[in-house]
Amino acid sequence: MVVQTSNPEHYSLRCAAAGDYDGFYAAELPARKAFSFPPFAELAVLTRTDHDDAKAAGAAREAAESIAAGFVKEGIEGIRVMGPAPAFIHRLRGEYRWQVTLKGERLERARHLAPRGKGWSYDVDPVT
Repeated sequence: MVVQTSNPEHYSLRCAAAGDYDGFYAAELPARKAFSFPPFAELAVLTRTDHDDAKAAGAAREAAESIAAGFVKEGIEGIRVMGPAPAFIHRLRGEYRWQVTLKGERLERARHLAPRGKGWSYDVDPVT
């Protein structure tokens, strides 16, 4: 394998090269705890896909606003709405993708607030 990086001394690369799973785990865990990432929080990524970039972005923005308003209305605490933001691979197979991420505890409390219908997909506990 060849890895191109501007930070060859990063612990993740050093540990990967050495096959040091325990070292990676020990180095990674404090940051994950500090920034509330798994295993210290749950994640769900809601992705809106459309042939029209502006429509995908607008639908994702409306969903984020609706979910946040639902949290306030229902008194749901401990879950953050992040985004919308373009997906890492923004255009895939001719369609544009925008994402809204939910991060927090017991995300099942927000399931009923998630948008439904054509163009939406969900990834609960995505690989991080």
